[in-house]
Amino acid sequence: MNDATPPPIPPQNPAATPPPASEKKFTLSKPVFFVWLILLGITIYLGVTRNLDARGLGQGIGQFVGITLMSLLFSWIAWRLARRSDWVKSAVFLIVFLVAGSDHLAGLHTRGARPGSPSLENFRDEVRRVHEAQQEEFNETGVISHNTEALDKLITTMKDGASQGTDLQRKMMSGLAEYMEHLNKAQARHAEAVERMDSAWILQPTTSKTVPEIETLAAAVTNFVHENRQFTILFTNSTAFLTKTFKEKGVPPDQISSALAGFNKGFKPQLPLVKTIREQDNIFGAALLEILNLYKAHHGKWKWDEQSETVTFENEPTSEQWLELVTTISETAEEQQQTQAKLIELRSKTMARQAN
Repeated sequence: MNDATPPPIPPQNPAATPPPASEKKFTLSKPVFFVWLILLGITIYLGVTRNLDARGLGQGIGQFVGITLMSLLFSWIAWRLARRSDWVKSAVFLIVFLVAGSDHLAGLHTRGARPGSPSLENFRDEVRRVHEAQQEEFNETGVISHNTEALDKLITTMKDGASQGTDLQRKMMSGLAEYMEHLNKAQARHAEAVERMDSAWILQPTTSKTVPEIETLAAAVTNFVHENRQFTILFTNSTAFLTKTFKEKGVPPDQISSALAGFNKGFKPQLPLVKTIREQDNIFGAALLEILNLYKAHHGKWKWDEQSETVTFENEPTSEQWLELVTTISETAEEQQQTQAKLIELRSKTMARQAN
């Protein structure tokens, strides 16, 4: 008989002994949780750096939570089918989470690029500066003139935007730049025509002119009327011009509709006022032509009266006709000033809404 006692059984470490498969719990490992935290941080970082508002940031985080829950569901199903295999659980979670998460981050980056794009921000700033310059000029002089320098800066900003941002943004900004260039050229031709017709002399002919010189002025006024009509046509057909330009640039039809809806929201309320201003310019030009015809038809038979500041003709009815034409021009100028004031006020309200 062997009296030797067996050695004591070493104590068992419960943590070192894996539980039966049926008792395993579904938990994420530390490396997987670390990956999850990294993508959550990137989501928040993109939301902040891409200038998303509170709502946009909340939507981004909400989508991230949805992706997490979807990944957990697929991971849990695979874990159960694989008899609670830890590596299967982690692999499935990471595959689903990283694929869906990468797509989510790419979408978040693109969505945030629009409001946060420096070129678009510069564009809004330049539009605001052009409007403020017009308003300041109108307050000082009572008229809105063509500001070539301000519009050139606006067009340059658009062209800068056409070389930055997403492919869609580049196409949109390129189309807008082309439209603004056409509008700017039409306005410049209109402003040049105003200068060349010398309306100051027509209304106050303090010095004499020959018949050929009067005919030259009449040609200049006729050109002014023509350029005014061309400018009206271009402005009233802005939507059609933009549609054609966007199509040529390759902008998708749904994006064209969306862009035009935003454009027309600010453009259409202004259109009746702009049309009225152009019609008033037509009245102005037609009256100037009639006055020049009087000067030509009665050449040598009229003179400028310094004291009354009127032109007196040898024929009294012609003097009355001249006075009626000058009155028409004066009344039209007053009406145009009122129309321009309404246009400035409307643009101010539009700018205020866009800022909010």
